Amino acid sequence: MGYKMGSTKEDLVFNRAKDEARKIIQSLGHKDRLILDIYTGGVHQLQTEPRAMDEKGKPEAIRSLEDPDFAVTAEAGDGADLFRSLPQVLQKFDGSDGKKTQKTVFILFDSQRSLFFKKSKLRDSKLLQQSADEIGKNFGEIKFVDCSNDKTFNVSVLSAKTRNPVVGVGFDCYFEILIKNHNPTEVSIDVDYYIDDLKRPVKSVSSLRLKPNEVRPLYDFKYKFDKAGPHNFQVKFRSDNLTIDNERSLIVNAREAVKTLVINGAPNTSRKVEDEVHYLRGALEPNGPKNDLIRPEYIDPEALVDVDLEGYDVVFLANVKTLTDLALSRLKTYANEGGTVIFTLGDQVNKSFYNQKLYAKGKGLFPVPLDDIDGRADAATSTDKAREWELEIVDSNYPPLKMWTEKEMVKWLKYPSFYRVFQIDREAAKEAKFRVLADFIPRALADDSVEDKENQGQAGPALVEKSYGRGTCMAYLTTVDADWNRAPAFDVFYVLFWREILLHLSLTREPRRHFAVGEVFEELLSQKEYSPEVRITRPDGQPTIQSPQALKDNTKQFRLRFDNTQLPGIYTVDFGPTAQKKPIYFAVNIDSREGDLTTFDTKDLDKALTGVKIEDIGADSMDKWLAENSGEGSIDEYWRYFLYAAIALLVLESVLAMLFGRRRQ
Repeated sequence: MGYKMGSTKEDLVFNRAKDEARKIIQSLGHKDRLILDIYTGGVHQLQTEPRAMDEKGKPEAIRSLEDPDFAVTAEAGDGADLFRSLPQVLQKFDGSDGKKTQKTVFILFDSQRSLFFKKSKLRDSKLLQQSADEIGKNFGEIKFVDCSNDKTFNVSVLSAKTRNPVVGVGFDCYFEILIKNHNPTEVSIDVDYYIDDLKRPVKSVSSLRLKPNEVRPLYDFKYKFDKAGPHNFQVKFRSDNLTIDNERSLIVNAREAVKTLVINGAPNTSRKVEDEVHYLRGALEPNGPKNDLIRPEYIDPEALVDVDLEGYDVVFLANVKTLTDLALSRLKTYANEGGTVIFTLGDQVNKSFYNQKLYAKGKGLFPVPLDDIDGRADAATSTDKAREWELEIVDSNYPPLKMWTEKEMVKWLKYPSFYRVFQIDREAAKEAKFRVLADFIPRALADDSVEDKENQGQAGPALVEKSYGRGTCMAYLTTVDADWNRAPAFDVFYVLFWREILLHLSLTREPRRHFAVGEVFEELLSQKEYSPEVRITRPDGQPTIQSPQALKDNTKQFRLRFDNTQLPGIYTVDFGPTAQKKPIYFAVNIDSREGDLTTFDTKDLDKALTGVKIEDIGADSMDKWLAENSGEGSIDEYWRYFLYAAIALLVLESVLAMLFGRRRQ
C-alpha cells in the first residue's frame, strides 16, 4: 500500500502485488467466495457482492486484475480508513440466517509504517481498535503480504509554499520548499524550478547533497511576477527512482493590489495623531500611497452607501458608531458573497446598535454580543496603571498569529498594554458561533502587595472571528488607535499584526486551488460564466468534457464538479473561446507522508490491537503458505467455506500511470 516502486518497471509494487493476487485466486476452491477491492483512501469496489470461485468466477477474478479500473491511483490515506471499511464487507459473506463464518482478509501492500503509525504511536488508535474488534467478531483474520522492494531509494518534497501570504505583481515572491532524504545514506539530487512553462525550468540546482534522513528547507528561489493572475509553479527532483513524490505544485495568484476600504468612525483633521486611523494608516502603507501591495482608501461612515464594495478585498470599520439600514444591507451582501469585514471598537461604538443590528442574536455580521467597557477612560494617559491587560494567542494555528508564538516574537506580543476593552456578554455568547483567536489577560502587577485582584482586570476575548455566508467577519475588542492602549507605540508588533491579518483575510474571496490526490474539484459559476461544455485537462494531457449543473436552490448558479484527480500535477480548466470566464488552474499533490518508506513489522500492529488475528506472510513464502493452508486438498480446508480478499494497493509512478491509470469514462 503506497506509491513505492522497484528499480525497474517489472519490479513495481503494483506488478508484484498483482502476481501475489493471482496466486491467491488460483489457490481457491470452488466453494470459496471472493471480493476483490482496491484501497484508495477508502475502498474502490470492483464488486459489491462475493464472487464464487467456480469455473466461471475464478477466470473473471483473474481478468479483473488487468481491468483498467483496477489500476485506480490515489493517495493511501491511513490504516484506520482501511480497517473501517472491512467489517461491513465481511458481513456480506455471512449466511441468510446471520450465522458468522470464517473469513480471511489479504492485504497486499508495501509495508509503509506511516500507514498505521505516526512515529512510535498508532494512528487513530481508538478507531483502529474498534474496527479490529468488529473484524474479530465477524470471524475475520488478516494476512499482510509485503510486496515492497527494500532497495528503493527515495527523496521527497514534503511541502512547497510562498513565504508571502499574498503575492504582488512587481514584488519579490519567495518560495519555501521542504525536502527529506528518507535514506540512511547521503544522496545527491538535482532540483528544477518551473514557472508557468512546465517543460523548461527557470532555475536548476545540481548535485544538492543531503545527509542521511535529513530534512532540509530550501530558500534559494525567488521570482518576480510581471503579470497579474494565476501562475503555475512546480519544484521537481531528478536522480530519484520514485518520481511520484519528487514534485510539488502550486497555483500562485499574483495581484496588482490588496484593495482595502477603511471606514473612519472618529476622524480628526485638525490633530492627525488623534485621528482614529492615523496609526493604522502608517501600518498599512508604510512607504506612502501606491508604494505598497496594500492599497487602502479612507471614507466616513456616511459615504458607505455610495461605494461599490465588490472591488474591495477587505472592509475595515474603525470605531464606527452606527450604520444606516442601506449601508448594513450592502455590507451583509458583500460578506455573504465572500468578502471580509473587520470591526475595531472604541468610544463611538453604540453598544445597543451593535447587539441588535450587527450581532442580531448571532445571525448578523458582528461575531459576539457586547457587554460594558472595562477599564478607566484616562488609563492610557495616566501614570496609575492599576488595571491593564496584555495579549495572549489562543489559536496558534491561525496563520497570521503563528509568528507570535515563536520564541523571538513573544516579547513583542507582550510589550503592548491595554487599558480599556469591551467585554462580551458571556451569557448571550453561549449561543453564538464564533472562535476566539486571542485573549486579553490581566498583566501581572509589579507591586505584589496589591491584594485586590479585581483591579487587574477580567480576562476576555481580544480578537474573534466568525463566518458569514462565504465571507469572514472579525472583531478586535479595543481601539486601533492609542486611546485605549499602547499598541501603536510598538511598531514591530503593530505593523506586523495588522498587515498579516489583513493580507490573510484578503484571501477569503479566492476560490480553492489546491487539492490532495483523490479530492473533488468544485467551482461555482454564475449565469454569465456558464458554458455547456468545459474541458478539464489532466497533467498527463488527457482531456475530459464536463457539463456544469444548475444548483437546485439557485438556478442562476452552476456547479462544475470533477473527481478524476488521481494524478498529481497542474490541471487546466478551459471554458471555451466564447466564454466570459478565463481558463483556471488547480494543483493536485500527494499526501507528503507517502514519501516515507520506513517499513513496519506486522507484529507491532498485532501487539497494539486486540480482538483480531493479524499475521504476516512474506511474498517469498507465499507459494509454500498457500500450499499448506488453502484450496482443495490442502492441509487446512477452511477456505472452502468463505473467503474475503482485500487487495489494498496504492501505487503509481508516472510510467505505471500511463500503462494502467486511465479510468473508464
